[in-house]
Amino acid sequence: MNMVQKRDLIGKSEKLAIIIITLLEVTYLMVKFGVYEVKTIYTMIIIVFILTVFFVYLNVPPLLMSLLFFIRSKVILTNTTPTDTTHIETTTTDIPHIETTPMDIITETTHIETISMDTTPMYTHTNTTTTDTAPIETIDNNINNTYIKVDSTNKDNFLGNKNKNKEKNKLNIAEKYIIETFTGLCSEEEIKNIYAAIKAYSNGETDFLNYSSISVKNLKVLDLYHFGWNIWNHFRVGEQDVIAKLLKIIFAEKFSRTSIKTIKSHLKDDEKKGRIIIKEDLSKLNE
Repeated sequence: MNMVQKRDLIGKSEKLAIIIITLLEVTYLMVKFGVYEVKTIYTMIIIVFILTVFFVYLNVPPLLMSLLFFIRSKVILTNTTPTDTTHIETTTTDIPHIETTPMDIITETTHIETISMDTTPMYTHTNTTTTDTAPIETIDNNINNTYIKVDSTNKDNFLGNKNKNKEKNKLNIAEKYIIETFTGLCSEEEIKNIYAAIKAYSNGETDFLNYSSISVKNLKVLDLYHFGWNIWNHFRVGEQDVIAKLLKIIFAEKFSRTSIKTIKSHLKDDEKKGRIIIKEDLSKLNE
């Protein structure tokens, strides 16, 4: 392997190998401790992959050429040396009347070996270079196309799942809050009706005429104001006019003489008074 020397590593790519190994270690630590976003870890993996392909592109062709050159040279030397010697010995034996000095024999043998060594490796080098160029360019193009496609698909799936989980979690918290607030004050069917209206509100609906009104005699108007503000603050969907409209329709008996504008202006009155108080975070119902 003496023919494969350090000069075959083009562009000092031994430093590139160190960088690739370092990035692999960093990526492993990021995955192990889980303190980085998935997007950052994907990016590190893709960078390592691209650098690895570039490292292979730099080193494999020259290494293959050197190995092939070395093997062909050894085979030629092995095959030609005994044949040439026998030919010379036979010639000198069969024709004794020709005067041939040892110096002439050495000169002829050296000449034959030089021709064999110079011609064959030169053609080998040319063929290897032509064969290896096209596949590497194709690999680079495939890698770029695959990276763009996989990266965009993974990103869309990740963001979509994250948003769905967040919305579902918010609905679960709101449902628990509604059940805890109205249990004992309304029937089970009425509580389901309130939750259905709130769910539609969270999805951006602004027309609540299809939902039945609820009669709650043990709650004051101030309690319903606070309930409306808590729901609006939890979902933050649209303006407060929409939640005021929902209160007026669902609790029609309490707000029959109150305008939507008035309901909106009193949503956060006397925050700590009443049976239902203002809560900045519905996930902390016991606080």
